[in-house]
Amino acid sequence: MRTQRVLAAALLMACVGLFGQACGEEVVAVKVRMATSQRGFACEDAAGTPLIQRVVDSGTACVVGDFVRWKATPSCRFAELGDACCSDGCHTLRARKQIPLDVPALLELCVPEQGGAFDPDCPASFVLAALRELAWLDAPEGLVSLRVTVTNQDCETITEDPADANELGDYPSFPAESLVGCVFSCPADLANQESDLVLDLDVVDTRCEAVVAACANLLGPGSCQ
Repeated sequence: MRTQRVLAAALLMACVGLFGQACGEEVVAVKVRMATSQRGFACEDAAGTPLIQRVVDSGTACVVGDFVRWKATPSCRFAELGDACCSDGCHTLRARKQIPLDVPALLELCVPEQGGAFDPDCPASFVLAALRELAWLDAPEGLVSLRVTVTNQDCETITEDPADANELGDYPSFPAESLVGCVFSCPADLANQESDLVLDLDVVDTRCEAVVAACANLLGPGSCQ
């Protein structure tokens, strides 16, 4: 019997025709969740404007999930992940998935009326809800990280090529001015992952627009120059 590893934002039951899979395969779920102190979707630009304002201005938002495969075993700090990618090598895999966010609902709950206080944890909960609509069957082998990016682009304009989760991908960079947030998981071997896969962004300041761009475009053209 072959064990199949499924990645999803909610715990999935094994077998019973899950996603049309034969019950001769053992399906094991890896649960994805946001870090308790979620920061990757609470960043502001240099002027102090929350990046979620870009969704307000455009009226569109897309959640994009990518896997990054590592050649070495880096630490979980984002800066060190970037260094490891450039020095030891890492690759985006052809396993990209994306889904549009419900922008009216997002704005109703997360963007306050004039003078109201913005809840920095609100966008992260919406992103996690969107991730529940996605599930990777036969999640990639080897040491990988899951990266989740939110952009104010329309999903239809973003390259999606989920042909083979173990082939290397080559996706263009996200325009920096379109980015709303980005989070990364620690490198993990999903075949042996027993705990939750936790998404976060290692930032120390709310004005972290540049870190969001570095996270989203870690493997983009010129990212290691």
